[in-house]
Amino acid sequence: MFLTRSLPSREGFLPLHYNIYFGIDLFGQWYYAYLIAAIGTAVLVLNTIIVFSIYQRQPTLAVLIGVTTPVLETLLAVAANAYANHLL
Repeated sequence: MFLTRSLPSREGFLPLHYNIYFGIDLFGQWYYAYLIAAIGTAVLVLNTIIVFSIYQRQPTLAVLIGVTTPVLETLLAVAANAYANHLL
């Protein structure tokens, strides 16, 4: 939600990478800004499916996956927030 409010427009190109030596060196379509959130959602869904399918056979592994998923989601949220703040 914070990323949607911080994007300038949905038309044209957005800067996707900034280099301190050359400035903006990578442009892309507006929907590439949502790539981090899409990856996070895919990881969350995949890990949830894996946890439910292996819990009966390997509960330790299922708990490990279940615990590391929120950590990964938090890191992706921090990266998305940093990216959104960089666009401003």
